[in-house]
Amino acid sequence: MSSISKILLLNQNSSPDRLCALTDGVYAIVLTLLVLDLKIPNTPGLSEAKIIDDLVTQLPNFFSYFISFFVVAT
Repeated sequence: MSSISKILLLNQNSSPDRLCALTDGVYAIVLTLLVLDLKIPNTPGLSEAKIIDDLVTQLPNFFSYFISFFVVAT
C-alpha cells in the first residue's frame, strides 16, 4: 500500500462506528429495494377468487423476498 492510500484509508479520525453506520445504511437501502419488487395485484374486480389467484402467482416473489431479506439481515 502506498503512503497516500495509507493516509486516506487509515485516517486517525476514522473509527469502527463510522463503518458500522455505513454498512447499516447500505443494508437498509438493499432491504428497501427488495420490498419495492413486491407488486400489488392488479385486479379490475374485487372477487376473492381473482385476488387469491393473483397472490398465488406472486408466491415466488414473496418467497425470494423472504430468503433475500434473511440473508441480508444476517
